[in-house]
Amino acid sequence: MSNGLVRFAAASASATALLVFGLNGTASAPPAGAPVRIVDADNASLAAHVDAGGNLQVGGTVGIDSSTPVSVSSSDDAGRRAFEVGGFSPWLDGFHADMGFTVPEGQRLVIEFVSFDAHTETGLNIQAFTVETAQTYMVVPTKTLTPGPVRVIASQAVRLYADGGSRVRLTGTLTESGTGAGGMFASLSGYLIDCSAAACS
Repeated sequence: MSNGLVRFAAASASATALLVFGLNGTASAPPAGAPVRIVDADNASLAAHVDAGGNLQVGGTVGIDSSTPVSVSSSDDAGRRAFEVGGFSPWLDGFHADMGFTVPEGQRLVIEFVSFDAHTETGLNIQAFTVETAQTYMVVPTKTLTPGPVRVIASQAVRLYADGGSRVRLTGTLTESGTGAGGMFASLSGYLIDCSAAACS
């Protein structure tokens, strides 16, 4: 056998060994509904596991076979429902506007966006907009340059939470008391999680 054939045979054998080694770590799609166990064939102590808090713990590098589609979804998708609310409040006692609602029992509200649009008689300035859940969050107002009554708007992407039975309030506050002319439009959007379908923890 010539030296060239010997080298070719040795290279082929090495390539075959590498291919077999590589295939040994390749995942294949399990039957529908079957549990999936992620392990390191060389070190059983590195198997992926769920800790006491319900979190998936994975160490090292995870590879995915690109030829096999992988579906990903949130665990609370089954209990998620779009939610939005809005309305108008006059300047109560000439000093503040206030609107609110109660989150349904057994639900958790996730607020993702809030918007305010308020106007007052000339000379009265709007000091702040707030969103109240268990905490109070400030939204920065922006004064528009229009003649006549003062108009102030604000909109902001947020991530706020409110549990079932709690009160959510959207308020606007003037820097000083006036005649009460004008008022505030406010709205928010997000989604509700049904705590009976997905744990609200």
